[in-house]
Amino acid sequence: MSSIIGHRREENAVPLKDGFIILKSGVNKRIITTKGWLLNVEWIDGTSSWIPLSDLKESNPIEVAEYAIAHGISNEPAFAWWTPHVIKKRHRIIKSLHHRHLKKRKYGIDIPSTVEEAHQMDEKMVTPYGEMPSVRN
Repeated sequence: MSSIIGHRREENAVPLKDGFIILKSGVNKRIITTKGWLLNVEWIDGTSSWIPLSDLKESNPIEVAEYAIAHGISNEPAFAWWTPHVIKKRHRIIKSLHHRHLKKRKYGIDIPSTVEEAHQMDEKMVTPYGEMPSVRN
């Protein structure tokens, strides 16, 4: 998939006014549905096709959620029940990767983050008997 280039709402889609049901206890609960929505996907080879929301949200949830927010349809019943969860999950993943990348020391030993940094650390390393011999060819 290259990108999402459009969306279409069919007649059987749940309208915004019917997005909640009232339980016997009086609590409003969101309707969990994706029916009636199609997304136009442009593929890498330049072709495009209409894919049901249910299929596309399973294979590319972050891209679909970002598209829904950018085009102002994230409050529709088909998107509202899962879009916020996916965006929070994306932020958690990015934060954990950022934290993992910044980790520079473990057990008092410097950890290189690139190959070049590892080679520089090798060159600086000194043993009690003098400099460490170079292992690189």
